[in-house]
Parts: sequence; C-alpha cells; structure tokens
Amino acid sequence: MKKNYILIILLISFTLNFQNLYPQQKIYCFGNSLTKGAGGNGVTYPDKLAQLTGLEVINAGLSSQTSTQIAARFGVRPVYVSVWDNVLTTTPAIFTQIQNININITLDVSLSDKYTAVSGTLCGVHGRILFWRENTNWWYFQRDKEGAAVSCPANSQFIVDKDYTDNDIIVFWMGRNNIYEKDVILKDIKACVDNLSPTKRRFLVLSLTVGTSETPGTTGYNTVMDINAALKTAYPNNYVDVFKVLSGGSYGSIPSSLLSDYIHLNSKGYELVAETIYKELISKKWIAANSVNDVYLNNEIHINNPVKSILAINFPEPTNEQSNVEIVDLSGKKVLQQPVSSGVSSLEVNIEHLSKGIYILKCNDSFTKFVKE
Repeated sequence: MKKNYILIILLISFTLNFQNLYPQQKIYCFGNSLTKGAGGNGVTYPDKLAQLTGLEVINAGLSSQTSTQIAARFGVRPVYVSVWDNVLTTTPAIFTQIQNININITLDVSLSDKYTAVSGTLCGVHGRILFWRENTNWWYFQRDKEGAAVSCPANSQFIVDKDYTDNDIIVFWMGRNNIYEKDVILKDIKACVDNLSPTKRRFLVLSLTVGTSETPGTTGYNTVMDINAALKTAYPNNYVDVFKVLSGGSYGSIPSSLLSDYIHLNSKGYELVAETIYKELISKKWIAANSVNDVYLNNEIHINNPVKSILAINFPEPTNEQSNVEIVDLSGKKVLQQPVSSGVSSLEVNIEHLSKGIYILKCNDSFTKFVKE
C-alpha cells in the first residue's frame, strides 16, 4: 500500500511539472495515407494517440503524398502558384482557378472527400488552396474574406500557415510513397526538423514499413531498411522503430492480422503504432502519464507480437526475485498468472486458450500490450 501511495505522489508531481513546462500542447502527425488511417475502418493512429494521451492530436495525413509534398505542407518546401488572369477574385464565393502549382500539396486520392485544402497566404491574401473533385477536378484558391481584386503574378509563392507552436510535439511518418528517393526523403525530413524551435525541439521520426511483396532480400525491402538505418543514424534520440514493433521484432513481414491490404494497416495495426508512440512520449517525459501503470511503460518487456499460441518473453534484465507474470484483458480482469523464478531472463507462456484481442502483460513494475490472434 505504501508503494502505491509513493507512485501516485510521483505521478501527480510529474504531471504538474509537465503542465507548467508545456502548457496547452498538441501533437501534430504529418504523413501520408498511413497517418490518415487508410484501411483502419475508421481507426487512425492519431485518434488512438489522442485517447491514450488525453491531448488534442491533429491528423495531418494526406493519401499518396511523397515526402516533398508533406514537407511543403509543413512549410519548408516553397510552393509557387500561377492563377488565371494573374488576379485573385474579390469574394470567397468565387474561387480563383489555379493554372499551375509546382508542388501538389492538396491532392488526396480518397474519393470520400469532396475537396482537400491547405490554408495559407497568396499575394498578401489569406485563404486556402483546395482541390475540388466535384465537377471540376481542379485546383483553386479561395480567399477568407471579401476585398478588392488583387494582382497575383505568375509563380507567386503560397505561404503555408504554421499551425503548430513551439510547445507542440510533431510526429513525422513520411517517405513511403517515394522510397526510391532516399536522398530526397532525408533532405525533406531534415528541412522539417531544422524548422522546429532549437530550444523546444520535440519531434519523432517513424521508421518506414514494408509491403507484403517486399520480403527480406528483395530490392524494396533492402531499400526500406537502408532508409531506416539512415533515419536512425540521423535522429538517434527521436527515431521510433514502428516496423520492428509491427513485425514482432523480427524485421520480417508484417503479419496479415495487422494489415488491411498490401501496405496499409488495419485497426489493430494502427493501435500498435499509437501505443508505441505513446510509450516513447512517456519515456521522454514529453507528456504526462494517464495512470500509475503508464509510468512504467518505458520498462519494456520484449515479446513476440502478435501471438497465436506461445508468448515468448524476454526481460530487460534477469529477475532478481521470484515473482509472477500476469496477463489481464482491457477490462482489467486477470486471465492468466504464471510464476517466474529468480534469475530468469526469458520465459514462454502458452496463451492458446485465450480469446483473440488485446491484452496487457505485467511483471513487477513492467507492462506491455500485445495482440492475441
């Protein structure tokens, strides 16, 4: 009981200190269709991350976008626009048709969207660039407020709004749609990172994942692994290896139970991505834990995940006393308990009898989640 009181006091203290350091922070997730949540049947990793953290999480994912298009939306790659007749219209009710744009920052192939838009300033007028797929299937600039017609020379720069602040956390998951442009990907991510505040630079770079045809030894697989190695070297303290987590630590194929198609995750896959990011944010003390248990999410137990029958557990260090491993479901009900002898570094637990779903593995003060297939 005394230990629990100490943990609660530590949690409250950490939360208060955190709130003073980073007031009103948000998390911005920049990426492509994997960030947007394609294949998740309504589940996205940003939404799940919002549930885990209790913070506002902005999903800035657009389908089919390359690292350069994402970097342009982040405001670090210049966007040049030419409009018809070189004049911006006087009212929001009349869109100004765009004749040419050097980087397609708005196109999203999701046919469920009527249009997608990016806000910013063009020729001194604030508004948004949108791709309107209904009837016209073309790009337009729409100003926010009525005003005089404004001259707008060809190839004028569109200045993208910077919605995030120095208090916010930025998650980058970019490059999957142009994996054969390694140098471009690395330069785009570096440009994004360099644009962040040097004093409050809090960002994560997620590893790229492989498609079902990109098995070990193939060109696609080797290309992804090469990019990931470069990202890990460039950002050793900010790199999050979601591919390792999704592949169960094997760096092989991502199991079909976590996929919706050849490349996109399903709801379980996106949940694992969110949980992985959540652990990283807590371990860095960038966010306040939502529970006493969450304080220990950084004491990672390495397991195979997802699991069909045998759960293989590798402890961070040999156990120093006899204890138990426990498995609980998401309702908090204990469904399995197995003793662990002192000095044990690994353990196998048969969970074949458990129903499919997400469970929490607990040993002493360490916790981790896994999927039972």
